[in-house]
Amino acid sequence: MRHRVLARHAFIHAAIASIYIGVVGLLFYSGQDVLETRNGPLAVTAYLLLVVLSAAFIGVAVFGKAAMWYLDGRKSDAVSLALYTVGFLSLITAATFVVLL
Repeated sequence: MRHRVLARHAFIHAAIASIYIGVVGLLFYSGQDVLETRNGPLAVTAYLLLVVLSAAFIGVAVFGKAAMWYLDGRKSDAVSLALYTVGFLSLITAATFVVLL
């Protein structure tokens, strides 16, 4: 039962991360004409800010709850949650590539 709850949490976290990645990808895809015409330091700054924001958001979505559980002493659950989340992200990634084929 405990692993089922951990897997559900992990799937939700992986889904949230995947949705965020999809939204950013859609933003880049639909705005590529506008983004290609922008040059200079502000454009580079905007890209770097998006990278930092994305890394922070994905870090929290994938490892946030696991880190809190680890610090609360639930080390086994934390490691399992992190592994399940990465596993679900791997499955979602593989499924995305299969759809592309």
